[in-house]
Amino acid sequence: MIGKIVSHYEILEKLGEGGTGVVYKALDQKLNRIVALKFFHAQPFTNTEQKAFLIKEAQAAAALNHPNIRTIYEIDETSEYLFMSMAFIDGASLKKKLLDGPLKHEMAVSVAIQVADGLETAHNKGIVHRNLNSANILITDRGLAKILNFGLPPPSIETESAMSCRFVNTTAYLSPELLRDEKIDHRTDIWSWGVVLYEALTGELPFNGDRREDVIHAVLNHELSLGSETDFEVPANLQRIIARALSKSPVNRYQSISEILAEFEHFRIGPRFKLPTEGFTAKEQQPFIAVLAFENLSPARDQAYFCDGIAEEIINNLAQVAGLRVASRTSSFAYKGRQEDVRDIGRNLGVQSIYYLKKAVEAGYAYRRYLEKDSDFDSIREHPGYKALIKHLKAREKESGAV
Repeated sequence: MIGKIVSHYEILEKLGEGGTGVVYKALDQKLNRIVALKFFHAQPFTNTEQKAFLIKEAQAAAALNHPNIRTIYEIDETSEYLFMSMAFIDGASLKKKLLDGPLKHEMAVSVAIQVADGLETAHNKGIVHRNLNSANILITDRGLAKILNFGLPPPSIETESAMSCRFVNTTAYLSPELLRDEKIDHRTDIWSWGVVLYEALTGELPFNGDRREDVIHAVLNHELSLGSETDFEVPANLQRIIARALSKSPVNRYQSISEILAEFEHFRIGPRFKLPTEGFTAKEQQPFIAVLAFENLSPARDQAYFCDGIAEEIINNLAQVAGLRVASRTSSFAYKGRQEDVRDIGRNLGVQSIYYLKKAVEAGYAYRRYLEKDSDFDSIREHPGYKALIKHLKAREKESGAV
């Protein structure tokens, strides 16, 4: 495949292979950009109905716009191939990082929160991942977690059995109701998220076995082992979150990913649960900021949604800027309408700068007006409104003595 032209994509190198297809790095010759191109195996998509389901799911996933979800550009088909074009992400999977052992608690919490934040956006749009696992989460050089493969059905047990053992066995991440072929909803992702957090903290899977049948039996019947029963100490608060996320019955789990994020908002107050700097590379130890929800000062009280939209837009776009780490919308908006000292908010969030002053609002309005004309983010960096935003952030960091 290397060097081959498929549609308007030139295949450059193989990136990986999984239960549903093979992923290549490719050059989009129309837009002159590097993309990730996934070619689907023929076996799971052998008829028109299955292909239609895949296309429908991919179309829904392509509408997701979140810094912790990989962007889908298009899904297409030639006489030989069914393939999907996605954003290329320079990073390593969480599964690969765990080959060196479990993550430090602070780093594991950071990844878990980012993944949960992405899942919340998808679930709010009625989209369920269904196959979340540590191989489907990429970590960039600056510590940003990206969820992969939204819009793809999980490989069936039969399909997995037929695949080579070199592929990631995702059975250990699938919920009991999915393994029993029962009706599923967003709570199946909550189970998979719990498995990923357990694995990140311990370097092991909570339910495992030598054969696929053994794994299925363990997921359906075995009790979860935590604390002193594992080789790695897991803090009590995290044990409680994992135990509830991995309840066998969906009705006993968290009923939404938002509930999990609310738990973390409480537990992250204090140094142990601040977002990490230790354990990341020097490049990842970058300025960390939060954009709080803007207050509606207009006489028209129904304009509050516009204020939220400005903050969300700035959060999403700043997340793409090299040299900045940005607190999630869920974390920042937890303080919406609360009369708290901004310094206390900053300490609770573990950030170096809070973007909230009047100048920031003015920059936000200019920024939004510019976005309505041109969505090219490279050009936006030169806009006066954006420069005012960065200038304000640097001034705030200088005042607080942040590096």
